[in-house]
Amino acid sequence: MGEKRAQFFERIAILVIAISFVVWSAAFIYGSSFVGIDGKRYFSLFDDAMISMRYAWNFSHGLGLVWNPGEFVEGYTNLMMTLIMSFSTLIFDKSTAALSIQILGVGLMLGSAYLSMRIADYVIQDEIPQHRSLIRILCFFCVLSYYPLAYWSLMGMETGLLALLLLFSIFYTLKYVKEQTLSKLILTAVGLGLAFLTRNDSAIFAVLIFSFALSETYKSKPARVITGYVLGAACLYGLFVIGQAVFQWVYYGDLLPNTYVLKLTGMPLLSRIRDGVGFVTPFLIETAVVLVTVVADLIFNFNRTKFFLASFVFAAIAYQVWVGGDPWNYWRIMSPAMPAVFVLFVQAVRHHSYSIWHSHLQRLYPSEPCLPKTMGNSSPRYFAHPHRVNNNQ
Repeated sequence: MGEKRAQFFERIAILVIAISFVVWSAAFIYGSSFVGIDGKRYFSLFDDAMISMRYAWNFSHGLGLVWNPGEFVEGYTNLMMTLIMSFSTLIFDKSTAALSIQILGVGLMLGSAYLSMRIADYVIQDEIPQHRSLIRILCFFCVLSYYPLAYWSLMGMETGLLALLLLFSIFYTLKYVKEQTLSKLILTAVGLGLAFLTRNDSAIFAVLIFSFALSETYKSKPARVITGYVLGAACLYGLFVIGQAVFQWVYYGDLLPNTYVLKLTGMPLLSRIRDGVGFVTPFLIETAVVLVTVVADLIFNFNRTKFFLASFVFAAIAYQVWVGGDPWNYWRIMSPAMPAVFVLFVQAVRHHSYSIWHSHLQRLYPSEPCLPKTMGNSSPRYFAHPHRVNNNQ
């Protein structure tokens, strides 16, 4: 299979997977709707997402970004998602607005799957075209088939938007490391800033990204230039953080949302950590195969880019433990980091499965001088079709 045929097959496979996901999403959205006592079908979002929708409805109808008119309490933690919802509530009625957010979730999932493919290109640069196409297809499929991420996205939570913005920031960070152009770093900072507005706790990901950008480019140009680039991008990101803090103080009279007070105050740290460990344990069991494979590949084939991509899920796990878990066991906090993990998992499985196959063939055909490191343009006669006896002598 030549490079053009591999690209053609990749496009067809991606199209089929994307269409299949859209059809499944339509069935999911329909299944989450209900018929009211008036005989009309209504669409609804997840509990927390409906809280944001109420804030968005009041905001778009001139009552302010509040739960009840005249009561300035910040009962949401997803400002960016709430503002997006306000556009829907401005145009549509309540049920249709909820449906539009669910449809948006489909687009967010497809966007995340696409960005995971683009990120994979930076991990599999040495692969031949056929293998690159296969890995990209599998990455696209894995992201769309990860139910927790799809569930939160289609039910209107900010998880899908955060995943997309995180992948966007990772992608442009990798482009910056390769090209070292300031524009890529600015796009990274903007993506992270929007991610912060989506969920403030995404700041832990910003620390990882800026640290990686600095460490990977520090020696390639004068230190003052590289440091200036990263510090400038960090300052741009800081404008989003400071801007929201000023807004919260001026508008609500507080720097922290009400949910922070309810969830993190009045509980001893050790009790929180104990609950957090108990919460993430089922997640670790469910994803054990994926995480163990990724960690093993890091140990035996260490690469700083792969370590960078793996760090997000472990940072999310640590954060989830620190806050004491979550009310729902669909891994809302860890889900945005899973697409990067799937990229590493698919690459590791392909690499090690080929290594096993390579070793097996060497045992079967010890007289062959060597087997190719990658099965590409060179084709040993025992790979030829059909497999006749004289091909294997």
